[in-house]
Amino acid sequence: MDRPGHPSLRIPIFVGSTFEDMKDYRAAVMEALRRLETVVRGMEYFGARPGRPKDECLKAVRESRLYIGMFAMRYGTVDEETGRSMTQLELEEAERIGLPVLIYLIDEESQPVLPRYMDRGEDARKLAALKERLKKKHTVSLFTSPDDLARRVSKDVPRTLQEMGSLGCFEQLELRSAPVFSTPARLDFGKVTVIAGANGTGKTSLWQWAAGIGDEFHLQRWLRVRGFPDPLDVVVTFFDPVRRQVGVLVEDKRVSYTVDEEPVPIQPYTVQFVVPKLPREISEWGTMDGLSKLSAVFGLPSTSIARVIGGWLPRHGLVTGLEVAEEVDQHEVSVRLPGNSFYLPLAAISFGELMGVFVEIGTTLSGFFSQHTPTVLVLDEIATYLDNASLRSVIENLCAEEISFQTIVTVPDHAIDCDSLSRAGARVVWLEGSAPSVKIVSKTQPTAFRRNDG
Repeated sequence: MDRPGHPSLRIPIFVGSTFEDMKDYRAAVMEALRRLETVVRGMEYFGARPGRPKDECLKAVRESRLYIGMFAMRYGTVDEETGRSMTQLELEEAERIGLPVLIYLIDEESQPVLPRYMDRGEDARKLAALKERLKKKHTVSLFTSPDDLARRVSKDVPRTLQEMGSLGCFEQLELRSAPVFSTPARLDFGKVTVIAGANGTGKTSLWQWAAGIGDEFHLQRWLRVRGFPDPLDVVVTFFDPVRRQVGVLVEDKRVSYTVDEEPVPIQPYTVQFVVPKLPREISEWGTMDGLSKLSAVFGLPSTSIARVIGGWLPRHGLVTGLEVAEEVDQHEVSVRLPGNSFYLPLAAISFGELMGVFVEIGTTLSGFFSQHTPTVLVLDEIATYLDNASLRSVIENLCAEEISFQTIVTVPDHAIDCDSLSRAGARVVWLEGSAPSVKIVSKTQPTAFRRNDG
């Protein structure tokens, strides 16, 4: 299946079900997925492998980007260690790592099932309990014949892939050797990741090291570092569209890369990082008109900023409630604050409201870029100037299903309500201690990045 701006995506999809009773159904679904030009993963393709069957199944789930679960009237082979069927373990692994999940249940009122393909006793009770859980946790679709199931999959998968947005997302940053931090250390990303810490604890460094897999620009200051006895050595877990381990090594003022431990000559991925600058980083800020200011903040021509405001920027205020308009004749920008009927020029709003404008335009740009390339919006210190209620609202909106990019937010450790931001869907990571022994402490579980969840 082709999308504008992409060649065939070849997205790996795991198909989970019992086998003997579902052969015809699986064959119909496999054919439908092949027509969509996806990469199908399932028991038909395992062959002889060195690991245990359970381990190989779960590994295949982890290497996929979408899980399809099909459940009829058999519970499946039960794993002795857990007491759960392999089909249930595959589903739970997909849920654990945050894959988008499509669930199909056989229509027990309309579709006849041969008696030999119907469980009884304990397995039947386990299957019934599993189906009830699925109905509560997921939107399920009922199917009858193999052709009916294939039609449903053919309709649902393209829509889900469209919601997922562009390929590529950051899952983890492993620090093997790094200035400031006590190593080894690990940062796990969510759809929105909040990094909190005191000044000098490496908040900015963490996202820059991850960004280095796509642009050496983000590693420039580490090419100039002095006095650190060991190289900067990090590994980024990144999907493309399968999980890859991307090594970044900065040593002797040079950068080298590996992908799955194999050396590559240049940075291996194209990733769009949208990083609004703060006014203090722009020397001529006080003399600029509104469009020029925003042009400098986002590193784009004024004409591009004008098009963003005039056409792309949602009038309702996607994440902050602000409405932004361009004053064409004056090359100026005006802002209507929530609850007001009038507009104020950019120069007349408060600094916190100005940061809201940056967030709004950054979100719009990131949404556009993510249609074509993996994208991360970085709010580095900008969120410091938002109150906790505003920051929570922004994070809730950035975790919404329609958002197809990741966000990294850095804030001082005294400026946030960790529990509030966690409830909003963010993964909150705390940096504790001081250089050179800063520790990464995860405070919350994230909203996983699915491109249709968050």
